Amino acid sequence: MTDGAVVEKEVEPVEAVVESPKVEVVAPLTEREIAIIDGVEPKEIKPESDGGEVKEDVGQAASTPVASGKEAAPSDDSEAEKPWADATAVELARSYGLTEDDLKQFSGPEEFNRAALLFDRTLLSKGQAANAVPAKEDNSPAEAAPPPKSDSASPDGLVDPQKFIDAGYDETTVEMAKALRAQQEQTRKLQQYVEQSQAEQQAYSTQRVMETFHDYVDALDDPLFGKSLDEQNKPVAMQGKSEGANREKLYQTAYAIQDQLVRDAQLRGAAPEIPPLPVLLRRARLVAFSDEIMKREKREYQERVAAQSKRRRPSAGRPKELSPAEKETDPAKALANDPAIVKLWNHLQEESGAA
Repeated sequence: MTDGAVVEKEVEPVEAVVESPKVEVVAPLTEREIAIIDGVEPKEIKPESDGGEVKEDVGQAASTPVASGKEAAPSDDSEAEKPWADATAVELARSYGLTEDDLKQFSGPEEFNRAALLFDRTLLSKGQAANAVPAKEDNSPAEAAPPPKSDSASPDGLVDPQKFIDAGYDETTVEMAKALRAQQEQTRKLQQYVEQSQAEQQAYSTQRVMETFHDYVDALDDPLFGKSLDEQNKPVAMQGKSEGANREKLYQTAYAIQDQLVRDAQLRGAAPEIPPLPVLLRRARLVAFSDEIMKREKREYQERVAAQSKRRRPSAGRPKELSPAEKETDPAKALANDPAIVKLWNHLQEESGAA
């Protein structure tokens, strides 16, 4: 600018202010720069940081020429080079006999889940085919019928001493019959106690298994199954609800996978390798609810894309009319004619007193 020149407040778009036509990416204005354009004092604006570094002042940024031929820095949304497999995925892969290096052959969790689903469906179909084979006819001899009850036995199946008395047996034989009955009664009581104890132990074991199952299902944090405990840590009644039916289906599928893994190991003559229950439940969930899970993942992916799109550009009800700068195909001219750049230039001119 020369002395004595009159500068208008509104600068008309120029043909080009950057000589290099190789600019491929135009960095967007920062919030600090936009705030200064809107008239906010610089001291009222908190410095923006990216990784702990404070960005340069807008005045310095405006005076710094745009470097040509350099690629733009990768954005925070770009995670293509980051490994997708976390510890949970690695644990799940090991249940299929895969290593962490094998996981690198999959492009992402979606491709791995499809492969896992195909494997378990094939595994369960083998079990269904085996169950469909008719059982061989059993030609073994039938068990002998139980011997008829003795005439000396009472209706309860024990020895009846009174029958010995009525039959005219001597006192010694009658006493032996009484002692035998007492022994039989004691044995029966002991047998009843053992059966009751076994039933209680079985019920307790089943309860513990179901509690562990529900705890692990809760840890899945999947709306398909809800929560088995409320906020007060009290059991939630799930009978008659979709979440309860889904849990039952999950349990049956997990048991079927485990049963088939044992059968396959027996056919190979090897010890069965049963994955831990949390891993088994994740496999069962993918098999039993593959359609629901894939629909949900697709919906969540679309929502993420829409959210990212809103962060990058404002949404509008109708298509935005492009400015001359946006219609410009030459990057250098587009940068020079950008309305925000023109507005910033005018503001800097006013601040410097040149206008």
